[in-house]
Amino acid sequence: MVDFSFTEEQELIREGLHEWCEKNRSLEKIGEIDEKHEAPKEVIKGMADLGFFMMTIPKEHGGTGAEGTLNIQEQ
Repeated sequence: MVDFSFTEEQELIREGLHEWCEKNRSLEKIGEIDEKHEAPKEVIKGMADLGFFMMTIPKEHGGTGAEGTLNIQEQ
C-alpha cells in the first residue's frame, strides 16, 4: 500500500507556506488572484524569500538541495 503522508521535511515546507499565506494573503485576495490567473509581485517575492524557487535547483548549483522533497515517487 502506498503511504501518501508527508515526510517530516515536506510537512515543514507545508507548514511554512501555510503560515506565510495566513499572514500575507486573505481568502478574498486569494480568490481575486485565482480569478485573474496572475500572481502579484508581492506573492512572487514572498515565495522567493521562502526559498521556493530554489528548491528545484541542486545544492551544487546554488539551490537548496531539496529538489526531491516534493517528489512523491521517492517514497
